[in-house]
Amino acid sequence: AGGEDEGGPFKGVLDFVLQPVTMPLAASVGSVFAGSLVMTLSIGFVLVHWAFSPPSPGGTALGGTPPPGIVQEQARQTTLSQKSVLFEEILRDISDAYVDKVNPEKLFETGVRAMLGSLDPYTEFENEEGNENLEITIMGGYGGVGLGVSEDWRITEKGQERDPTRFRVANAMEGYAYDAGLRPGDHLTAVDGKELSGKKIEDVTQLLRGKPGSPVTVSFQRDGDVKGDQRSAKLTRQVVRLRDVPLALMLEPQGDGIGYIVLRGFAADAGKEVKAALEVLKAQAPGGQLKSVILDMRGNPGGLLTQAVEVAEQFLPKGATIVGTEGRNGPLGGYTSGTDPTVGPDTRVVVLTDGFTASAAEIVTGAIQDHDRGVVVGERTFGKGLVQEVLGLPFKSSLKFTVARYLTPSGRCIQSTEYTSDGREKVKVADKTSDKTGAADKNADKGADKDLDADADDSDGAYRATRIKDQDRKVFKTDKGRIVRSGGGVEPDVPIRPEEATEIEFQLEDQNAFTNFAASYALKHPDVINERTMWKDSDIVNDQVYEEFMAFVSDKPNSGFERRTRFDSAIDQIGGALVADGFSTEVQAEAGKLKSMVQKQLGEDLLRHKRAISVAVEDALRQRVEPEKIRLAHRINHDRVLNRAVKLASSPEYAELLQAGRTIAIPDKPSQVEAPSVRTALNSDRTSSVE
Repeated sequence: AGGEDEGGPFKGVLDFVLQPVTMPLAASVGSVFAGSLVMTLSIGFVLVHWAFSPPSPGGTALGGTPPPGIVQEQARQTTLSQKSVLFEEILRDISDAYVDKVNPEKLFETGVRAMLGSLDPYTEFENEEGNENLEITIMGGYGGVGLGVSEDWRITEKGQERDPTRFRVANAMEGYAYDAGLRPGDHLTAVDGKELSGKKIEDVTQLLRGKPGSPVTVSFQRDGDVKGDQRSAKLTRQVVRLRDVPLALMLEPQGDGIGYIVLRGFAADAGKEVKAALEVLKAQAPGGQLKSVILDMRGNPGGLLTQAVEVAEQFLPKGATIVGTEGRNGPLGGYTSGTDPTVGPDTRVVVLTDGFTASAAEIVTGAIQDHDRGVVVGERTFGKGLVQEVLGLPFKSSLKFTVARYLTPSGRCIQSTEYTSDGREKVKVADKTSDKTGAADKNADKGADKDLDADADDSDGAYRATRIKDQDRKVFKTDKGRIVRSGGGVEPDVPIRPEEATEIEFQLEDQNAFTNFAASYALKHPDVINERTMWKDSDIVNDQVYEEFMAFVSDKPNSGFERRTRFDSAIDQIGGALVADGFSTEVQAEAGKLKSMVQKQLGEDLLRHKRAISVAVEDALRQRVEPEKIRLAHRINHDRVLNRAVKLASSPEYAELLQAGRTIAIPDKPSQVEAPSVRTALNSDRTSSVE
């Protein structure tokens, strides 16, 4: 053997046992130290047991080579320990001796975020503030007053500019701030006597949030009040519940027995909310018979995996597979429905999706589609097939990191983008082999803010996002044998391309023209815009109101609206380049004409796209005085995707779409490249912070 003077087999054992105990960050002594110590003692026990155990037949004698798995683990732990020490030393040296004073906390977060940012867009470190927001998203509640606030603005002779002295109410929730008298468009000036001038949104958030049961006084101004006058509202902080189901109702005509549920997310109570909504709809349906239910998950970004399972259970038979998960070393298990569904097989199910339907929402959609339980209408979903776990860290921080990929009941992974980096081996995760097809697939997901070019350079150290190619998507089959494909999200049975927002719509929204007009119109027409007369189904915006809107946006001093486009700077650059390169004045003049032509058409588009713009104006007017539930109920009158779903739910076409052998997965044509609806984003409520 090696000899006692050199330590023999025990030297390596002792080195490995003792090395990982070294903690790189003093801040981690506590829960992290305890965890590392337990892990170290466990591994040490295994090694000591190996050292003193008699050799097994064909095995090694005392002092021989340890099993390969232990050697690999020892090397990994040694590397982790060394790099942790290096990180601490670098952070300490820079903090102590860099030429300028630095913020160690920011340096640490920058380093950690850069490291995690090399993996995928979903693996993130959350500091105390970020961790608090993450908990709100997961649990669906917080201590506050139910106000959504954003930065405020004012109209001047030069146009629209930021107003740093106050903040604007973007949303007032029913049961909370709305009941206390605050309305969207109000201007917050102080909280508990503390002026908000010069503060950041984060500061306002901290002032409004607090322990449930504690009082808070909000000072605000309302458009039309005498300048300088202040209103105030005394509120009691509550546990504000962010409802995942903001709307559930029976659609007209009532005799058709069609229920409609909007599902926005998957927080801790999503399953209970969907179940409760279905029970209410069943009670309201003629004869207690809910013939069809439309589940609207457009814009739903996902949430908790467990809640996706609970929602799917409301529609699938007991024992049905809902989702499977697969980790680094293979299958991790799956989930099946453990209860009888709230709605039986006689109730038709239509799921509405778009390019923003992601994650947990895709699990529900994929399960319903794979079991042929319903029909999907709208756009192809986002394509996020990754599962994240949230790990609590010291100092009220947390780590959210990807731990698995999920598979729909047919065995397909709907991940649409493959992420690789220098710090990780190339991802080559295939779909589990399906007994129905025997197909496998490369994993992919959509990195919204990253380069999706397959040949993209990775020189910046961030992860490389490669969009899966259409021809690489593999074929799977539903229970009835319908053809579906892996990768690229869940494809709809009835595809409906979105109405892309035009430049004029973008500019009107970006420059707050809808909100500003609603404030102006409400002041001029209090007989129309008030809480007594708004409770009606007919539209407010007619030809006369729309003419007032066009006149308003044409009056820059009053509206702050400028006829500009996103292309103006590019046109100016072209003109400048022409001058620099010595082109004739005639050519330069033509470039100038182009800008004038674009701006002229912008004005003409106010009439050309009157229908779509009228819907946005209507919604802005109603937001002044109507609670969200009423406003959403009115908005569906102009929803062409929902109208298509309603017709489908009560027609023979529904059954035809679920017939065996039908192909759902149709290869994209060049003109049909997936693009989430811009109009969907424009019509959503923009809230910078929820308090």
